[in-house]
Order: sequence, then structure tokens, then C-alpha cells
Amino acid sequence: MALASDGNLYGATAGGASSTCYLGCGTIFRLKTDGTFTVLYAPVRGEAIASSFIDKQASDGNFYGPCYGFATSGPPGVCRITTSGQVTPIFQYPSGRWPWSVALGSDGFLYGVDTDPQQTVLQAVFQLSTSGSYKELHQTGGCTPKTGCSTVMQASDGNLWVANQRAYSVYSITPTGTLLQTVNFYGSCCGSRPQFVIQASSGILYGTTHGSYGTVFSINAGLPPPK
Repeated sequence: MALASDGNLYGATAGGASSTCYLGCGTIFRLKTDGTFTVLYAPVRGEAIASSFIDKQASDGNFYGPCYGFATSGPPGVCRITTSGQVTPIFQYPSGRWPWSVALGSDGFLYGVDTDPQQTVLQAVFQLSTSGSYKELHQTGGCTPKTGCSTVMQASDGNLWVANQRAYSVYSITPTGTLLQTVNFYGSCCGSRPQFVIQASSGILYGTTHGSYGTVFSINAGLPPPK
């Protein structure tokens, strides 16, 4: 869930942007601090909203995330949802791509990862404006259906840090797509596929790996504390 500027919590139930959601997947809700629960939007047959939809409220007061089946059963893409529950596609892929994750950057852009429908050929880090202007920044090999695709986060240095599960690594790129550095996890103890990266108030990055066992790791890249 995410705390919004109106003092309420907003969240999404489990669901993924998938054509298998015949009866609808993912429900957007509002939860007040007194416990009042309100369903804002319940997807209908063929619609799907990713459970990671409600991550952080944008400066325009809305939320953004992966979606499928909106606008007359349209293709997968990224949707905007208001605090009143209105869902609107802002970008839809022409063909052959699926959104995997979307996160809000400090510069007001959305950053995320998309992949081919089979999650085996490619995955790409992209930048997307809230008005729907799409730009691919960096492309790597496909995901693994078992572990999932990469996740991306914009850190306090303004650069993007990507947890690349298939390549057993965490790498950073500029918002224009220039590769900066790579931290290799291959062969590390107790799980070596990094799932995600977050930044603490100290500036240090933290995350977890996936494997036979999970591992919590930290990366000190000399980044300043977030503002």
C-alpha cells in the first residue's frame, strides 16, 4: 500500500497483467486510518491490474502501473488510476511486449521493465512520461519464467539500479541508457539471483536474492542519502 497526500492508504490486491485473467485480476482499494475499506475499481472479465500497481503517488496525485485489457480489450500497457478509481491507459504496446514492473522516479518519469510475452527472448528497461511518451533505455537477454524479470529503481544519484535475475547481477545505468557498473552475484552463497533493490536513508542499497535459499545483501556504492 501507499500513503497518499489525502492521508488515506491505497493498494491493490494480487493480480497480474495477463490474458489468463478471464474474470478480472487485481482490485484497487482505499483504506482510511479508521479502518474504513472502499473498493475503488474491480476489474471485469479480461481486465488485469498488476498487484504492484500502487507503489508511490506521483506529483500529479495519481498512481501508475502495468495493466491489460483496458480500452476495449486493448493490449498490455501502463495505466493511470486516480484516487477516485478511474483507470485510463496512458501507453499501450503495439505488439510483442509486456510490462513487467513500473516505478516512479524522482524526476517525475516512470521507469520499468518490459519483456516479450514468453519472457525468454529479451527484457528492456524503459522510461515513460505520465503523458505516455515511451523510450527504451537498455536491453538485455530474456527473463526466466521461474524467477521473473528484472526490477528497476532510481537511486539518489539519479541513476537507475536494476536487479537482473537472469544475469545474476545488479547493474546501474543513466536515465539515458549508458551502462555504468555491474555487481556480479554468480556463485555467491545461498541464492544468487537478485530480486529487487531499495535504497535506505543512509544511501546504501539493500535487496534480496532468490535461489535455493534467500539472502539479504547490501551494496555501498557511495551514493548520497535520498532527499
